[in-house]
Amino acid sequence: RRCQQAKQFMIDENGKYIPCEKYPNCAYCIPKLSTDPPGKDYTCQHCKAIRMVLWDVPPEKLDAPPVRFKDFEKVMRHSHSTVSAEELKRFQEWTAQFGQDG
Repeated sequence: RRCQQAKQFMIDENGKYIPCEKYPNCAYCIPKLSTDPPGKDYTCQHCKAIRMVLWDVPPEKLDAPPVRFKDFEKVMRHSHSTVSAEELKRFQEWTAQFGQDG
């Protein structure tokens, strides 16, 4: 998801593109304007972030960002149980009656 939402990418020491954490990446990055001509290079001269979207990155040069604890926290805020308390209780009763292996 971070790759899909990124508006800027950095190139690492291996030549792979990594999505920037925020947009703009630094105070010197030129933000996107509706009057920007298409195809113009908007690489930041200060932090070297390249303004582009995921579909502009060559697939063989895209490097998936490492999974962070913050990613798990975000998922946990938006996830919900797929098993109701009632279903869980029925399973526990069945296990108590027939054992784990049935």
